[in-house]
Amino acid sequence: MQGLAAEVWRLAPETVNGGASVGELAWGQGTTLAKGQPQNPYRLWRHDGRLAGWGIIFPPTRFRVSADRWEMSKAGLVWQVHPGRPELLDEILRWFEAETPQAARQTVVRASSGEARRVIEARGYSYDAGEPWNLMNMRDLREIEEPSPPPGYSLKTMREIDDIERRVAVHRAAWEPSALTLDKYAAAMSTWPYRPDFDFVVEAPDGSLACSALGWYDEANRIGEFEPVGTRPDHRRLGLASAAMLFGMQRFRDVGAMHATVACRGDANYPVPKLVYESIGFKELSREMPYTKA
Repeated sequence: MQGLAAEVWRLAPETVNGGASVGELAWGQGTTLAKGQPQNPYRLWRHDGRLAGWGIIFPPTRFRVSADRWEMSKAGLVWQVHPGRPELLDEILRWFEAETPQAARQTVVRASSGEARRVIEARGYSYDAGEPWNLMNMRDLREIEEPSPPPGYSLKTMREIDDIERRVAVHRAAWEPSALTLDKYAAAMSTWPYRPDFDFVVEAPDGSLACSALGWYDEANRIGEFEPVGTRPDHRRLGLASAAMLFGMQRFRDVGAMHATVACRGDANYPVPKLVYESIGFKELSREMPYTKA
């Protein structure tokens, strides 16, 4: 699946779908490889012996709306098809619907993928402007501003820290409530293309980790990707995420990367990450369009 992501990036980077980049797959699916972790249903489509498309289903879950009211979330589909096999999307959607017969459904497509949008709409899905949506952002690495963390804070990597407990703790604090565990993070660390020298952190004056920016390097396309990036609430508004990412981009450039990418919410309900990334030179490459079907 990551091999297809790298090939699609080479051919048409603006059509790498939401959740389907090399880093997003490594993080999102790598953490499910921990022992005892339930696996989401998935299916692969091959053509001439090579992977041409895939889909992963996220079944609906029950969530609390108020003290006495619960609702079911929509079933979600993350997918990718090779640019030369757009017709596979119809097969993927048919499979998705057969696997979720009683559920409301949602998926996303890149705004520039006109053929994919036509296929989705033909199957009865409607663009839903009220749903959250993401941007993929990119910048080149020719000139990188020098990172400047506040006094007492230091920029390091997991190769230097080598402490998975502190690494998991900073993620859990940044993304509370978080389901990340030591086993899940260990599983992500065993997933290609994880490297401890691209797992960037900011160490606080008290020795705890205050911020993290996990990097993934696609050597074939010379792309460094950040996924995820987070700062503990008690250390925010200090420029730590910007410093960690600039530090990371320098390390990516050192091994030959030409560009860096990071995804974030694009809708107005969650604007801060987008503003942070824009402040260090990232610009929109592509955006998602959310589609739903009752």
